[in-house]
Formats: sequence, C-alpha cells, structure tokens
Amino acid sequence: MPVPLFSFANAVARVSWVAEKHAKVFQLYSDRLSSLRIDLFLEAPFDFDRAFAESTTVTLDSVEFQVAGLEDLIAMKRESGRPKDLDDIEHLDALREWGEG
Repeated sequence: MPVPLFSFANAVARVSWVAEKHAKVFQLYSDRLSSLRIDLFLEAPFDFDRAFAESTTVTLDSVEFQVAGLEDLIAMKRESGRPKDLDDIEHLDALREWGEG
C-alpha cells in the first residue's frame, strides 16, 4: 500500500520500516511517467560524500537530481540480492564493458 511522501521525513517511521519490514528504500513513482521509480535509502548503505562526488546530475522534466555512479549502483544492487537487481547487474556490467570498449 502506498505511503504518503511526507512520511519519509519521519525518522521514527523510517527506523520502524527498517526494523519491522526489513525495508531498505522508500520508492517514489510518478503518475505521469509510469516507468520512473526513484529509491530513497532509509539508511545510508555507503559513504555519502564519496558517492555524491562520483554521482551524475540528471535532469528529468526540468527537475535536477543526483544519480549514483555505475560502480555504486552495481554494489547496491549486489547487496540487495533481489532477483531483479541481480538481473540488472548483468545489464549494468554489459553497459560498463561497452563503455570501456
């Protein structure tokens, strides 16, 4: 069941989601862009300053936001271990190899 965005600002709720539901991210979606999903981490799984320095700025619908670098994205997906993420890693590895070639 969807949770209102303002709930993410509640630190007690975030701790509860991690402890009780073993959640790692709070997912945002758009009614206008149905394929767009943005994950906000409930707890930082990495050194934020380093990851931010290696991130990329993306503009979507005139809104700028930071996207994790390829290596951080692969590491996060590997840690989650979900079948979808493991499949994504294969595609991201192929993208990395294509970029190096």
